[in-house]
Amino acid sequence: MINMADKTINEKIEDLGTRIINCDEKCDGVYSKNDDRKNGRYPACPFLDPKGATKIDVLILGINPGPSSNLQMEFYKALAERNAENIATYKDWRRIMDALDKDIEYFKRPRHLLDELKIIKKDNTNGILWAEIFYCEKKNGIPKETFEKCSKKCSKYLNEILELVPKGKHILCLGDTAFERIKTYVKNGNKWKVIGIDHPTRRYSTFFKYFEEKEDKDEEKLQDRKIRSEFVEELKRDEKKNDYLINFLWDKVSNTLKVEKP
Repeated sequence: MINMADKTINEKIEDLGTRIINCDEKCDGVYSKNDDRKNGRYPACPFLDPKGATKIDVLILGINPGPSSNLQMEFYKALAERNAENIATYKDWRRIMDALDKDIEYFKRPRHLLDELKIIKKDNTNGILWAEIFYCEKKNGIPKETFEKCSKKCSKYLNEILELVPKGKHILCLGDTAFERIKTYVKNGNKWKVIGIDHPTRRYSTFFKYFEEKEDKDEEKLQDRKIRSEFVEELKRDEKKNDYLINFLWDKVSNTLKVEKP
């Protein structure tokens, strides 16, 4: 039996992802049952991006996966058919992400923000670890008992994810739920640089307000939009610290950037 301490980062992530994708809790309110999987709906899984990366530069933490696209579900069903039990594996999940994630706004928008902040080292060994607070896609609403049970189990997954992130590295939290969950860990003495932002793809998100406006450009095209100088200056004040908590919000009343440091 291989000791977890002897495994590489990618092997540890694959081990965790395999347990998540094979979770047999069958909770109410989320797509988690065998019939859901046969239809191509699977839990999201953590993965290191780009594929060849061997070190974690940034953890990007979401809340839970959004609705599966038809293309994603068809991919799952096609890959699952190749397996003995007609169920997709973590390696299948990884293949789907490698094929689709570059075109999904949920991944593209935070990457652009990190590029603007120059947080990620530009080489092939440093990467982004994408993870969630909860890993199953919800239906109309999650019952309280499912939420409580999932919180306990997914907290275990989150603990394992955080153990992989070196101290002094950045954690980018997408939305208040993710930021509030991580805030507890940092206040208990863990040394990470935590940045909270509005969720980049939720309805009525103020994510685009973090960037300079251009009247002749489509708001949702970020490629040539620079991050606001006040965002950068706020981070510079704390850049020499080993850890910090900064939550960036957009005040719709005053139309200005609001910064919270819990």
